[in-house]
Amino acid sequence: MSRPSMPGLPPDEDFAQIIFQGKLSRVEVAKGVGCGKSALNQNPALRKRLKALEEGLRERGVLPSLTEKAKAQAGQPGEYDHKAARRALDAKRIHCWNKKILN
Repeated sequence: MSRPSMPGLPPDEDFAQIIFQGKLSRVEVAKGVGCGKSALNQNPALRKRLKALEEGLRERGVLPSLTEKAKAQAGQPGEYDHKAARRALDAKRIHCWNKKILN
């Protein structure tokens, strides 16, 4: 893999280590930049630079290319899942039960 086109950035191999679900891990990027994860989502300048970085990594083959569905949904809010909180509580409850049973 080659060095990124933007000066001052780590080599592509370092970015390959923090790929999560087809894009750079926001937690790891925030650690590397020295800001909070929320800043990556809320700051338009950071969001724009991160998007440009990911597009460059996709062009160089470090990140996988976007699917047609992902391209169509880019920039649109996700669908609200009214059952997500309930599933999270159920998962915690099951985890606690398993912990009690196994101990």
